[in-house]
Parts: sequence; structure tokens; C-alpha cells
Amino acid sequence: MTVIKKVGFSLRLLLFLAVLVGAFGLVWQANAAPSEDGPAEIFFLSTQNEANCTLIRQGDAVILVDTGEAVDGPAIVEFLREKDVSRIDYLILTHPDQDHIGGAPAVLAEFSVGTVIQPYYTKENDKAEALEDIFAELDVKPLSPTRPRSFTCGGLRMTVYPPLERQYRKDNNYSLAVLVRHGEINMLFPGDAEEKRLGELLRVHWPEVQLYEVARHGRASPSSGALIERLNPQYAVSPSKGSDSAIREACNRVGAELLYTMDGTLHFSSDGTALTRLYPEDKEQPYADT
Repeated sequence: MTVIKKVGFSLRLLLFLAVLVGAFGLVWQANAAPSEDGPAEIFFLSTQNEANCTLIRQGDAVILVDTGEAVDGPAIVEFLREKDVSRIDYLILTHPDQDHIGGAPAVLAEFSVGTVIQPYYTKENDKAEALEDIFAELDVKPLSPTRPRSFTCGGLRMTVYPPLERQYRKDNNYSLAVLVRHGEINMLFPGDAEEKRLGELLRVHWPEVQLYEVARHGRASPSSGALIERLNPQYAVSPSKGSDSAIREACNRVGAELLYTMDGTLHFSSDGTALTRLYPEDKEQPYADT
């Protein structure tokens, strides 16, 4: 009888431990960070009026840089759903112009957002103030870095470079610069940086960048070409239908392919060592997802 009792106790103990391990596994799986494995996809969305919106996704890790204008909001939401996005880990609003934050209310209404990052900005701005009200309603507390900050999102490494000054005459110079890394592939998003801000960015020790979103929709400042030459990109993407000659000439000097989102949404893939521009199988031209 004693032996039977001991066997019964042992079986109950093993059953309890199995249940405990199973429950722990479920909790761990539910709270695990996004996987660091797999390729990254980058989509530069085509918008109605040359506005900025870029989706960077690696597995379940999602970064959205800017949100276009208000008129683009529904199309951005639809695009994210088509790409099976259920949550945005980082929403980066490079600066509070309507063509960068306009679609944010639509995005925030449909998707949970882990962290919002935006620049420090105190000027009167109706759209920025309305967005702050939405943040308050959703209990979202945006980060406004005062020094370079780095973040990890699955297999993506992101560093945000804030403006060096607290006040600028031109709103575009409040733009955050966002460097996203996937393995050996580097991508830079400088918002609408104009000459003063471009001068600040030229002081940064940048790695070679394979993918560069051209600042200020392809409208050149005196330092625009110098930054392109410093970065030496493989691809330069302009959220527009054209660029100033200084931008085109700088891209030619470094052998960068200059592309435009008004020709359609642009799609790139990174395996961590090489960056590839993707096309539909039956066409030779860039395609529009929106």
C-alpha cells in the first residue's frame, strides 16, 4: 500500500509539473518579443499629395515612419490591414507638418501602438494640438528625445537623432532623423530637414546607407548633395514626382538609383546583407499597392 501511495503521489507531482511548464510556456509565448529572424520589408507608400509614409516590417516587428495627410489615412489603414499588421511597435512622427502627421488619427483609431516618438515642439499648431488630445484620450505618452536614442524592434535596430536646438525658425528643421538597421543594411529617414538641420546631420558619423529617403520631398538645400554623397546610398527615394537638379546630380555622382513614390508604392526587401527592390512577377515597372 505504501508503494502504491508513493507511485500515486509521484504521478500527481509529474502531472502538476507538466501543467505548470505548459502554463509557463503559454505565458512566455504571449509575452515574447518579436522574432529577430527573417527578412525585413520596406514600403514607401504612394500618397495623394507627395506626403510621407513608410512601413518597415520584420516578422511581427512593425515601425511606421510618418502617416501622410489626413486624406491618406483610410488608404494607409487599408494598406496596413492588407499586410496583416495588427500592432505598430513604433510610430515615428518626424515633425508636425500636415503631410507627416495628418493620417495619424486614422492609424491610432484602428491599431494599437506601443511607442510614439516625435520631436520636441512648442509652437502653435492646430493639427499637432488635436493629435495631442488624441494621445491624451488613448493614454499615449509620446517620447520626445533630447539626445540620440536607440531602440530594438525584433531584428530591427533603430536610432533616433533629435534636432540639436530647441527652437527653429522653420518647422522643417525640427525633423527627427531616424536610422534603421537590419543586419548590415542601413536606412535613413530625415523628414523634411532643411539647410540648418542638414548641417547638423552632416556632423553625424553615419555608416554607409543603402536606402535613403530624400529630405524635403526632393527640394534641394545647399547641403542636400553633400549629405547624399556622405551616405552613398544604393537607392534614394523621394516622396514626390520629381527632384531638384542638385538631388539628381548628387545621386548620379554616387550611382544611387533615384525613385519616386508618385510612380507608385515602392517595395524593398532586406535579408540583412543585401537590399533588393521588388517588382511584380509580370511587370518590369514599379507597382502601386495603394
